Amino acid sequence: MPYLNEQGVPEYMQDALNQILQIRIRRQMPVTKYPTSPKEPINIAQFLGNYCKSVANGTHLFKREFEFITLTSRNRLQFLRLLEKSFAVGLGDETLGIADFHSLVELLCPDFPEAICHDVYEIIKDEEKTLEKILVHLRFRLLFLEFVDRAKEKFSDPEVTLEKILDDLSVVAGTLRDNFLPSPKIYSLKEHVPNLKTEGASRAWELFAILSKDPKVISLIDSLEFDSV
Repeated sequence: MPYLNEQGVPEYMQDALNQILQIRIRRQMPVTKYPTSPKEPINIAQFLGNYCKSVANGTHLFKREFEFITLTSRNRLQFLRLLEKSFAVGLGDETLGIADFHSLVELLCPDFPEAICHDVYEIIKDEEKTLEKILVHLRFRLLFLEFVDRAKEKFSDPEVTLEKILDDLSVVAGTLRDNFLPSPKIYSLKEHVPNLKTEGASRAWELFAILSKDPKVISLIDSLEFDSV
């Protein structure tokens, strides 16, 4: 069961069942007052088979809501792959502004938060804003969604010292792991937090930029991405 939970199987089954229910509800609503032909029953086995194929291919994420895209680690990484497949061929080397990039993402996820795009641009402040670079850092921002959100809150407190932040972030990372949330634990905090050079809220973006390039973090993401294939 732990493996099934890590892979998000219960969430996918619930989503598939919700879709079957919606199809049944739509089919019960008559198009006209005098339907001319009976409605065909749903082949549930075939539907579930097709749904599993779409999850394996990542096509189940097209035009889905942000809440569903971030439901599992697999979804988060496959959404990045879907973005890459959709836009990298023609725009991989193009420099994009925040509004342009957010517009592209909205084509695949209409309610994708613009704030997350702003966060990615803060992380790559001193780097080229090409689609290739953006997607690399969006992978970090999206996979570690809960950790980044909570870390930003910790760094926003001007009274908190680096030692206290390190303790707090370690607790946050451990809690996310223990609660089996999609955001995996980061093991490189002790190496980087004490050595941050900026002050105030800027420390958060410095840390995220470092972590997004950290070999241990990259290796962790790669391992999860391999499992999601």
